[in-house]
Amino acid sequence: DILRAHGPFEPHRLSLDEMEYTTLPNVEKQFRDRWKPIPE
Repeated sequence: DILRAHGPFEPHRLSLDEMEYTTLPNVEKQFRDRWKPIPE
């Protein structure tokens, strides 16, 4: 119960209002020009 009180484990990518009618693949397409490679 203590962990649940802290909210969702994975932080939301967008606010709940913006994610309400959106799926992750559509979000990825919308922001694809913002992705940056992760250096190894």
